[in-house]
Amino acid sequence: MSDSTNYDAHYLAIGRMLVLFQSLEATNKHGLQLLMSSELDKPGGQLVHAAVTEMSFGLTTRIVATIPAIYTTERLGFKNSGAEPRVAEALHDANEQLKQGIKLAAEAEQRRNQLVHSYWFVGPGYVTQPATMTRMKVKVRLGSVSTDVEVESLAAIEENSEKAMQAMSLLGSALRDYRLILSHPW
Repeated sequence: MSDSTNYDAHYLAIGRMLVLFQSLEATNKHGLQLLMSSELDKPGGQLVHAAVTEMSFGLTTRIVATIPAIYTTERLGFKNSGAEPRVAEALHDANEQLKQGIKLAAEAEQRRNQLVHSYWFVGPGYVTQPATMTRMKVKVRLGSVSTDVEVESLAAIEENSEKAMQAMSLLGSALRDYRLILSHPW
């Protein structure tokens, strides 16, 4: 196989991106499950686990995005009167992480969908620049068909892997912080 048709680095980059995205999805779902019920060994917790497991990434992300509106200082209540400023600060920090994580997660999902739902051209006869592959996306809409052909570089694929990793870190931290805020004796 000549250098122009050796796509092993692309295959590895796409595989890494998919695994990191699946990890992001698992972080999102697991964090949501634990906020909904930490008793995964009980019937109610198992129902939560089953329901969240069946949700799409987009749906779990939309539900996670509602957390700042649900987890407010007013709704949480306080065991001591001086806790409100500390709770408000903790919620603000978690909300900021969550907001950034959701933005990156949405971008990573959109890009993952582009890569996964495309036709890839490999093999003899397809001429691409070094370190690139070509993909085609066909969209059929009512009364029209469009075709986009894109050249994909390793760097562009790896950029999405990094975005998925950042989103996973931010969402994981934020969801953990919401659990800690709920369980703290304030």
